[in-house]
Amino acid sequence: MLLLQTYAKRIIFFGFVISCSLTIASAMTDAPMTDDAKAEAKKASQAPDEKFAFKLGNKFYDSVAARVQMLQEQQMKDEVIVSTVAQEILHQGINVNEMYYDLGDNERETILHVAAYSGNLLVIKILLAAGDKRIDELNCHKQSAVGMALEKRQYAVTTFLVCEAGASVDTAPKILQYASAQGLDRVVSELIQIWGQDKFRIAANTKFDGELPIEWAEGNNQFPSGESEGLSRVIKILQPYTNDSLRKNPYSNSGC
Repeated sequence: MLLLQTYAKRIIFFGFVISCSLTIASAMTDAPMTDDAKAEAKKASQAPDEKFAFKLGNKFYDSVAARVQMLQEQQMKDEVIVSTVAQEILHQGINVNEMYYDLGDNERETILHVAAYSGNLLVIKILLAAGDKRIDELNCHKQSAVGMALEKRQYAVTTFLVCEAGASVDTAPKILQYASAQGLDRVVSELIQIWGQDKFRIAANTKFDGELPIEWAEGNNQFPSGESEGLSRVIKILQPYTNDSLRKNPYSNSGC
């Protein structure tokens, strides 16, 4: 009987110990991360991925775009994707300024051109973060990345390159006409700051295919679209700079 009581006491004691251990482990698991732990977790999430190797030549753009998609599927935020992939490119010793897309017949263009054509804003940000200095370089058709984005109606890319990345607008001679027709109000406003009011006024009264920039905006604004709000803002920006007597119909204006 005494032996049974002794075993019973031991079982109760070990049960208590196990219970306490589980409670402590649970508390440790649910405890909030310290600042140092958060910093380490962030560092780990942005560490270069040794397993992913970027391809060179004409495959470079595709491999960068594929890497971006992989990280997007992991629900990584855009700004983290940009810094992560840029670090990976640099870690692999790739000089993005030496990466071109070969068009054949001794013609080529930068990877920035390819990204602008495709409208891949994240790839453009990655290239710039990795040290690409060719933002204003012209391709064989005398187009910059800005000019190509405008032609292909890549709104977000055009706005970023002009308003945030500091791309030269002089590489896209018809930029005001294109930006007005596409409702890129931020770009139109930025042109006033870049050119100054006198030069902007001249551009605002220069016709493209027989129409002023404001007429392109008004014409496109007649049809409901996702660009309507931008077009309306462009029209308001251009009104004070536009000479109504130069319109195709001088008796009409956006206020009527």
